[in-house]
Amino acid sequence: MTLDDGGWSDTADHDLATRAAMAARTHDTSALLALTDYFLIEQGSTASRVSNHTRRAYAIGIRMLVADWRQEDLLHPSQGAAHTWLRRLEREGAWRQDGTVGPATPATVRVRLAGGRALYRALRWAGATTADPFQDLRAAPEPTPPWEKRRPYSEADLAAMLGVANWTDQAIVLLGSDGGLRVAEMCALYWRDIDLVSSRLVVRSDTAEKQRQVALSPSLVRALEGLGRTQDRPLLGLTDSGVRKRLLRLCARAGVTYRGAHALRHAAGTRLLREGGSLEDAARHLGHGNLETARVYARWAAPAGRTRVTG
Repeated sequence: MTLDDGGWSDTADHDLATRAAMAARTHDTSALLALTDYFLIEQGSTASRVSNHTRRAYAIGIRMLVADWRQEDLLHPSQGAAHTWLRRLEREGAWRQDGTVGPATPATVRVRLAGGRALYRALRWAGATTADPFQDLRAAPEPTPPWEKRRPYSEADLAAMLGVANWTDQAIVLLGSDGGLRVAEMCALYWRDIDLVSSRLVVRSDTAEKQRQVALSPSLVRALEGLGRTQDRPLLGLTDSGVRKRLLRLCARAGVTYRGAHALRHAAGTRLLREGGSLEDAARHLGHGNLETARVYARWAAPAGRTRVTG
């Protein structure tokens, strides 16, 4: 996802507030998205470390907010408007990636709320407003324990899937369950990122700071060799949704409950802890920036009735 700043980088400082205010007054969604994107990448506290995934997620929230607030003055929203919008998200649902509206999990609501906050940070930075309508708002807490959301595929599940998988499906399963790659990371892999001799690959994330090396298991090496080399296109040749659809069909053929593609990563973290690795090992292998994110894998790695935590 490249940065199209809509000309904001060429806007003189003394014109910035005027242009941003005009975009808000006219509910110019494209201009407001470009302003927020420019602010996040070039001016925000996290600067160039903002991932494409985060930018896309914020953009959905901003589009939804601007569409819902057509009758609001974005520079001076009415008292209670933000609270009403948040509760409606929780009650009626939120936009999906494809633009449709579906049930909103607490996590989805928090991301949409973060998009609204990012928009107003950008507007305040530009000097267009002092409003901070989402300052004291908090989304409803997540009722599901974090370890339940990270329930992994079991070793029996993985064996069943691999037993009916072709080379592409094997690569998907093993890139996730052995390599610990996210779906977006799988889709971005090229052969130039893979060294079968040293049994390693480089995960090239959205930002340089998050790139990491991953050791390849013998099974994953065999699956990659089975794919054949395709130098000039991504390794899998699939989109994110294409990977998920293939995994869904694979689970159906194998008689395995589909838990989503991310549960493959959860299987990788769980196995690493079960085999004696530390939380630091799991966080490093999976590319977690926060050690606490890896701690939930200890729940599934532990023997029944006992939570195992290392590190």
